[in-house]
Amino acid sequence: MVTMRIICPIFWVQNAFQTYVDKSHIHAPHIGGPSDDSSDDPSDKARREGLVTPLGKTWDFNHDNGLAPSRDLDDGDPVWITPNLLIALNAFRAAGNEEPIALEAPSNGWMGRLPADLLGRASMTTSVADILTWTHIPAGLGAEPWSQLDQGRVPEFRAARRDLATLRHDLAGAPADSAITVSAHIPGIIEEWCVIVHDGEAVASCGYCVHLDADDGHGIATIFDGATFHEEYKGLVERTAERAARLGGLGNASVIVGFVPAAAKNECTPRHSHGISASPTNATANGPAAKLANEPASEFAGKATDRPSDNRAGEPAAYVIEADPVWCTTPYPFDSDAEIQGFLEAIADSRLARDADGTYRHPDGRPAAAANVYSPDPWMLRLNHRRYLGFR
Repeated sequence: MVTMRIICPIFWVQNAFQTYVDKSHIHAPHIGGPSDDSSDDPSDKARREGLVTPLGKTWDFNHDNGLAPSRDLDDGDPVWITPNLLIALNAFRAAGNEEPIALEAPSNGWMGRLPADLLGRASMTTSVADILTWTHIPAGLGAEPWSQLDQGRVPEFRAARRDLATLRHDLAGAPADSAITVSAHIPGIIEEWCVIVHDGEAVASCGYCVHLDADDGHGIATIFDGATFHEEYKGLVERTAERAARLGGLGNASVIVGFVPAAAKNECTPRHSHGISASPTNATANGPAAKLANEPASEFAGKATDRPSDNRAGEPAAYVIEADPVWCTTPYPFDSDAEIQGFLEAIADSRLARDADGTYRHPDGRPAAAANVYSPDPWMLRLNHRRYLGFR
């Protein structure tokens, strides 16, 4: 029996995991709350004994609303948790001399390793301190590029298109060493998909949102709004995510892939600023980002380091938008038992153990790179680390 801990105050997340059970005709005893042990019906007996997938693994779910620190986590328990609660819980554990919970995540600046044809736009990651020295938006990013925290989310700085004045204003109170990703807008995107990658392979995918205005990018309808998607491109988005995982060093992650219709894809002129340091501590006012702001875009045009995109004739152009840890990825309504299983397995495989020598490993003993251990951005750390410090 594998017990997955779901630590989240949002009730619909708990319901979404229950929907997996109902949708796939597999059974779970309960997700929070007692089960009814009185029935002799075979399906009720299966529920009491755990969630048994067609692939044979038995799962149980334990829900925690996160209003107080979770004190009874076993070392091997898979965890689905929001990043803000993970930060708070690890601060609480540190105060009690306990080992932090180590979870796998994309490494800082991972998108800097992707070639131009996977990005579809100019993009860079640098520090708040660097951005606050800018006198104009770096060449190739456009007058109102997208900007967001490189690792995580904060309510004060949501992903949005900003001109330089707005960008500087919104970052005025941010920690100087927070890492910010700034990207040019990709016109013409009509859909975005979420692809679950487990050990580098796509194991589940579904449409995430459709763009109501492909040129602006702000108006969207999500799968939860009843949006419908081009299912014939499922293979395209999965191939794109796998290639991004291979080049970007992703093991377990959710990769967001957007695509532009075939008729419009030749209008895109992708570039990536490979000269930008992936480490925000190295991005200074005199560093590569500052250089980029004063150089022509052509000097920083991305050079493909892998074979060109293998999009088939008539397919749209698929571009990687971002990647996030799988252990906090929205539980989307995936289509099949195998996809549900793949999502759960990716979450479980993201729980890492730290050995005495400081190295990390996956539950099956495979080594895990220290660069892929989740390390919260200073801005998220500042906002969340004190949440549980009144408990003991």
